[in-house]
Amino acid sequence: MNTSLPHTFQALGIQLLRCALVCCLLVGCVEAETNPPLNNDASGLITALEARIADKTYKDINGIVVLKDGELVLERYFNGSSMTSLHNPRSVGKTFASAMVGIAIRDGYLTGVDQTLGEFYDLKKYKNFDQSKASVTIQQLLTMTPRFR
Repeated sequence: MNTSLPHTFQALGIQLLRCALVCCLLVGCVEAETNPPLNNDASGLITALEARIADKTYKDINGIVVLKDGELVLERYFNGSSMTSLHNPRSVGKTFASAMVGIAIRDGYLTGVDQTLGEFYDLKKYKNFDQSKASVTIQQLLTMTPRFR
């Protein structure tokens, strides 16, 4: 098991934040006049997707951002939204947190979702310490089922 847990969790947190920021643009509510013409849609998939958003087949979409190999491929806004609009990411963060945990398990930073908070943190240092918090598992955090007092 990798012993550089604090640095690893910080790196995972940064990756999660990046993913969440992208996803904030994927979920939401409302066609910006500033969408430039496409020049990289050889397959027609993006055009087809935009048509489905316009005819409300896919409802409540306010933005799509596509990154590939760290490069911005597509950034489009719909239904009155723009880059500066507030977006409601709903529960998308939980999906990415779960993916990051899976990567951490695969890469040996975690042994599994049955590990507890007490294995990573000296919880006695924190306000409102309660011994039951030390036994909360990663699985419980991911499924939002810990029983905090």
